Amino acid sequence: MAAKKAPKARFDTMKVGHYSFVAGIAIAVTAGIINQFLGAGQVSLVTLALVLLGVIVGFLNIQTKEREPFLIAAIALGTGSIATYALDPLNLISIGIGSIGIGALFIGMVGNISIFVAPAAIIVAIKTIWDLGSTR
Repeated sequence: MAAKKAPKARFDTMKVGHYSFVAGIAIAVTAGIINQFLGAGQVSLVTLALVLLGVIVGFLNIQTKEREPFLIAAIALGTGSIATYALDPLNLISIGIGSIGIGALFIGMVGNISIFVAPAAIIVAIKTIWDLGSTR
């Protein structure tokens, strides 16, 4: 008699985490480009969306074996995003869209990616600390 296949789960958390990651990066880059044209209300909605997507990625997308490389990359991104403010003089180079400078666009994109990654990094760090504390 043939063995029955287990029913496929309706809710695949890996897919949700993957799509959240892709959406978060896409929103971060796009919003970094168009934030100069949006009002404060729309920018805060984008920030809220990035934080929520980051939380989803932190819980669903980062597996145990991926924690260390993810946290190292998050630290590098956080440090690098601070350094992007040195690009402020590049705002003098206009890209032909009003008076928006290249520096402002790059600062906006990297800043939004940092806003997206930070909640995921906090969640992954807490999960890692929890696992380290509970294995002894």
